[in-house]
Amino acid sequence: MSTVPHFTGANALPVESSQNGASEFEPGQRVDTGSHADEAGPVHQQRGAQGPDFKFETGAQWLTYALITAMGLVFVMELALGQTENDRSTLTVRTLLALGGRNSSAVVNSGEWWRMFTAPMLHGSVIHFVLNATVLWIGGNLFERNIGRAWFAAIFFFSCVGGSIGGLLFGAEASVTVGASGGVVGVFAAVLILMFHYPRHPAVRALQLVTVVLIAPSLLPFLDQHLPEFPVEYAGHYGGAVAGALLACLVLLIWPQDKPHPRYPAAAIALVGLYVAVCLYAVVPVAENWDANMGDGFQRYFAGDFKRAAKIFEAHAKQGGETEPYYRLWKFIAQARERDANAIDELSAAAFRQDARQWPYPVFQFYLHRIGSNEMFAKAGDDNQRCEAFFYLGEGRLLSQDITDAVPLLQRARAMCPKTYMEYEGAVGELKTLGAG
Repeated sequence: MSTVPHFTGANALPVESSQNGASEFEPGQRVDTGSHADEAGPVHQQRGAQGPDFKFETGAQWLTYALITAMGLVFVMELALGQTENDRSTLTVRTLLALGGRNSSAVVNSGEWWRMFTAPMLHGSVIHFVLNATVLWIGGNLFERNIGRAWFAAIFFFSCVGGSIGGLLFGAEASVTVGASGGVVGVFAAVLILMFHYPRHPAVRALQLVTVVLIAPSLLPFLDQHLPEFPVEYAGHYGGAVAGALLACLVLLIWPQDKPHPRYPAAAIALVGLYVAVCLYAVVPVAENWDANMGDGFQRYFAGDFKRAAKIFEAHAKQGGETEPYYRLWKFIAQARERDANAIDELSAAAFRQDARQWPYPVFQFYLHRIGSNEMFAKAGDDNQRCEAFFYLGEGRLLSQDITDAVPLLQRARAMCPKTYMEYEGAVGELKTLGAG
């Protein structure tokens, strides 16, 4: 059988601007009087009990550019290494999972926790990357130099992890999710909180209003209805917003009124360093998963490399969807050919997660010796399921070294199964190997 797994891309925010003639707040604008400077650039400050007045520091926002460049290089790598859809600008789900996209089964069941950190650095298509990069650029120009680069980066990466946690807890279990929009939404949520550090200058209110306008669409599900070809994981947006707001509250507590930037930048750098360290750690498992996900399991299987084939089938099963139970069965067959002592235990665990009312659950029961072949055939509901029953019974005979009985069963499967089914491919390959093709 075959199916197209669902892809959920963590979408970005639309860009909107004020149309009220001369904007109250524009890049390059300074809204205060008096001046003095520190190493971060010009800082304007109002003396008195109110603390520093609002300021907008000009100058290159190089950290924002560096983050966008880094994500751009990663996306170029995705396009160079992976598979794309017909439009050549959208990565396949298989590619995204192989390169570190977040999937609930992979994180929870396989212990691949590092996907919580790598997924935000990936993007599913050109438009996905451009949207996230554009809104991150807006956030960086509004905020980077005003809070300091260390805390800006810390909020972004902390929000990325928050977005991953939100998606893991409340997102679709079978989806493969990528995108930095959790981090981007977290940055704008932090802007709303940290602007309370300044007195209520009109420019501050304008900045908060602009921020609300920018962040609101990313938290409203109606956006997905307008872009059905570009699904959005709102749970990731909510997680990023909560994480950004929480860290901003902490930063607000340690930000003295007479200082241009919050204290303890070393702590912010440590948070960033931890995120980067996890991504570097993930290089090795990503390389291993790449081979497992992008390899051809059937080619490995019929070449006699059953161990590698089993790993590839397991990687495909992690993608979920209608094909998952079939890849679990193929994994068992490859393990049994390899004489893997864990084959039966892992098949039993996989059977426990299947719907006992649905086909091919009876095939699991047959291989676990809980029902016989006649009962398995009786549970097949149509010709397609019966063709699959012939194939898996034939494989069972091969595992028992009963080649004489296996060949006609495999020939029957080859004759009955649609050519798009993996059972057809399996029957053709086994018969060719046996010299009965």
